Amino acid sequence: MTWEVAIFWVAVLSLVVALAYGERRRRSKVNQQKSDEERLRLAGDQIEGHPDLVVSFKWVGFHHPPPNPGSPYVQAAIVFRILNNGKRAAHNVHCEIRLDEKRLEPNDRHHKNRDFYTPYMERKATKAYSKNVGIRVYGPTEAHYRCAWDEVGETEGVIEFEVPEKSS
Repeated sequence: MTWEVAIFWVAVLSLVVALAYGERRRRSKVNQQKSDEERLRLAGDQIEGHPDLVVSFKWVGFHHPPPNPGSPYVQAAIVFRILNNGKRAAHNVHCEIRLDEKRLEPNDRHHKNRDFYTPYMERKATKAYSKNVGIRVYGPTEAHYRCAWDEVGETEGVIEFEVPEKSS
């Protein structure tokens, strides 16, 4: 056998090994992709069955001014609606709502402002939550919220709303 023939057979053998290896990798990738798709599908099915909290603006309620107001601003409660729009109950729900303090000053005069908390919120349940403020500026403003609960869930966002002037 000559060197040329030996080199030819080595090249053919190398080509066959490379093709077999490539086919094996292709099949492995296809199987991995199917496995990844199945995991995503299962995760989606699980998420659909979890709580889903939605926070929205409800209204502004003005407080009657106390005899010694302690603040030059009109006092009000900004009321939000917290809805469990999911397919399951939520446990240990905790929501933080932060207002634009350039427009609304937090005020504990009528009762202490605390973050929203409830140990249990059934599906489709709605709860009201208010923040007491002194109104620095009337008009459009926004609130940033973040809610978390035990069932591996968290939601956050921005609520845009309008603070009307108090009618006399």
